[in-house]
Amino acid sequence: MTDHGTLLAKAVDPHTDRFDYQRQASFYARDHMIGPILNVGCKEDPAHLKALSPDRVVNCDMCAHDELHDQPNKADVLFDCARDRWPFEDQSAAMVIMGDILEHLDATEIRAALSEARRVSQSLCVTTPHDTKVDLAFAAKWSRGVRHLTCFMSKDLTDHARDAGWSVVHLRAVDYVFLPIGFLMCCV
Repeated sequence: MTDHGTLLAKAVDPHTDRFDYQRQASFYARDHMIGPILNVGCKEDPAHLKALSPDRVVNCDMCAHDELHDQPNKADVLFDCARDRWPFEDQSAAMVIMGDILEHLDATEIRAALSEARRVSQSLCVTTPHDTKVDLAFAAKWSRGVRHLTCFMSKDLTDHARDAGWSVVHLRAVDYVFLPIGFLMCCV
């Protein structure tokens, strides 16, 4: 683990909720790294990352409107994180934060999204629920990305991250509030 990885692992409190974890990771990136902090899959920005660091956080989503909740997303930049080349230069971002987004992707899309995150960023923060009630037939009735497609175990999450070139510096299973378990992960 690099010194940067050790510092990042110490900067986040694993005994916190997912939004606080995302905020702590973004504060670390803001205070110790150069470049934007990309909040990918931002939706309405429930962790309020943009409000906390408006000059550094770039909210990103694949659509301007949240179909499920019938409200606008707070995206600054629109692109499909799993199918598009991200509109950022190689290694230009301090951190990519993917809060509650990977479970909406299939395995191929997860690999693509994490690989693009690795291309553009120096670090990664992921929060994801362990949703055992994934129903692919039900999900197929909605637009792509609206419903959960993947149920993560910690090994699945770390394998996807490592396959994309990330080194996991922190991974913890936590009570996810709306589900019994979820995962918090930081990578460099």
